[in-house]
Amino acid sequence: MSKGIEKVKVPNVVGKSLSEAKAVLKASGLKISLKKVFSNDEKNSILKQKENGKVKKGSVIHLTVSKGTKTPAKTGNSTSQSRAAEKQVESDHYRLTKEIRMARKKKYFILVMAFLLGQIVSMFPVYAAQTAIFDSEFQKAGIVYEVKAFNDKQKEVQVVRGTTAKKVVRIPQKIRYQGVNFSVTAIADKAFYKNKKLEKVEIGSSVRTIGSRAFYQTKS
Repeated sequence: MSKGIEKVKVPNVVGKSLSEAKAVLKASGLKISLKKVFSNDEKNSILKQKENGKVKKGSVIHLTVSKGTKTPAKTGNSTSQSRAAEKQVESDHYRLTKEIRMARKKKYFILVMAFLLGQIVSMFPVYAAQTAIFDSEFQKAGIVYEVKAFNDKQKEVQVVRGTTAKKVVRIPQKIRYQGVNFSVTAIADKAFYKNKKLEKVEIGSSVRTIGSRAFYQTKS
């Protein structure tokens, strides 16, 4: 079923310059018919507008345009200069409109790039944590840990050696490093070998294996 002929509201361009009126009406999908008359108003300013309200899109809008104050007959040279001036005005308006559009596109591009950069930066800490500690050692509270497994399903470390001189050592179930929680699942061979000061070791329930001579020649 037809929706009927599209209608548009006619912008009021009275008082505007001819170049501005053309741009405004063209943007609304309307055509222009000009009638030029002498007047005391500025040359090329719109004096009257016949159509108002809503009209069919593509309609012709009849405008009365000022030719300026009537002067003696112009020479061919002055007429050429006047036409050149009109063309320059239209050219300047086109250039300004183009620059505004380019500025808007540039602003949109910058906003998009800023958003994408923010997304990348937000993901970086996790990536950095993974690459920094994968298959490496790190130390916490006098105990050196080594990564045994690091993937989506498993994040495990083992105790490889103790550097603390404390009498009591606590090996936790979980250890957090670089933003990642690891399960402590093993104590390596000779981890606390000949640690004479060690008297007591508290081992978390997550530890499944204890290596050979892990606590050899200690008091624990």
